[in-house]
Amino acid sequence: MSESVVCAKCGSAKIIPRATVRDMGDYNAPGRLALMLHENPDALIFKETFICDLSARVCCSCGYAELYAEQPAELYAAYERSKQPRD
Repeated sequence: MSESVVCAKCGSAKIIPRATVRDMGDYNAPGRLALMLHENPDALIFKETFICDLSARVCCSCGYAELYAEQPAELYAAYERSKQPRD
């Protein structure tokens, strides 16, 4: 994620660059919001799941928020592996 110092919508410099985005799971157990990609999506088990946490950049003037993958290069590599034919 580029560390922009101004909001893309209103131009304010009141930015929180890496806010944690919380997800509520089963029984309201807190966790981080994440992307999940199966590298072997056709498998019944052993799908080789890659999980990438998300963070948010938040403007504290207008409230605009953007989500960013914490490991974008690794996420894309897992995506490329998921497109490969399997035996």
